[in-house]
Amino acid sequence: VYFDAGPQPNWAALKIEIAGLSNYNYFGIYEQGNKPANLAELLTTPPGTLGSSGKSMLLFKGTDGPGQSITFVAPWSQFGFYLATESSTTPGTVVRAFFSESTLNTGSELNLQHFAFFQAGPTAYYVGSEDLPLGSSDKDYNDLVVYVAAIPDASTWMLFLAGMPAVLALRRKRA
Repeated sequence: VYFDAGPQPNWAALKIEIAGLSNYNYFGIYEQGNKPANLAELLTTPPGTLGSSGKSMLLFKGTDGPGQSITFVAPWSQFGFYLATESSTTPGTVVRAFFSESTLNTGSELNLQHFAFFQAGPTAYYVGSEDLPLGSSDKDYNDLVVYVAAIPDASTWMLFLAGMPAVLALRRKRA
């Protein structure tokens, strides 16, 4: 599963995190079909900035909680989502990483989907994720839930707002 970036920026909000690994989970985007060779960059890049390989962007780090939000612009024409888990004993080390393109997952998780997508509007989704290998997880996809939406740029909003007085005038005229 991957998405077309489109010309609009995107907005993401961390809605809920029900996971024993909540302090060690990291959520972000990656270039479609092209994960970084060094997975440590999935954890160490400042949120909202491009990783050193240019293939990933961290959105939420482990200690972020529900209510956190970020506006990001995907630098690629197509992108997917990742969930990486940091080692609790060796900070900066990735224990496992799952990608929305399940063909990028490795080992026993190859071709297994760790994300559930629910459309919330024409360009908005809830993204639920499972942070453990599926063979030993509860498969509830609620370990980390993020709301992601494309937001119109400022010129689109200005055009919309400029037309509102005319719409209100027509409405009054009919009444």
